[in-house]
Amino acid sequence: MVDLQFRAATLDDANFSADLQTALFPARPTDPVIERYWWEQPDDVFVSRRWIVKRDGHDIGIAGFDHPAWGLLQVPHGEIYGDVRMLAEDTGLMHPIAKVLWRILKIDGPASRFRSEPARHAAVTVA
Repeated sequence: MVDLQFRAATLDDANFSADLQTALFPARPTDPVIERYWWEQPDDVFVSRRWIVKRDGHDIGIAGFDHPAWGLLQVPHGEIYGDVRMLAEDTGLMHPIAKVLWRILKIDGPASRFRSEPARHAAVTVA
């Protein structure tokens, strides 16, 4: 079993979040200054919570949720997000059927790796 720890994200984690989003979506890089700006803006009608996911003392991901203030809505709803590719590979959940399903859903691809995280496997060159 993988031992994950969660800690509340702070403004100082906005750079890590930007790196994560850029790794996940390289065609749409996230600027760390703009990411921090949005994290700094309080909002009376929207709720956001973020956690940094750690393993073996290293930040490996971010998890969180966003939703409008439910008391202001007729139909409450929200979003939950996180990157689980590396976790799926490390725990053996990325079996052949899961790989096909992830490809169909267009969520396949390499697991995210961040500047602060050591390389886990030998680099693979794709032509």
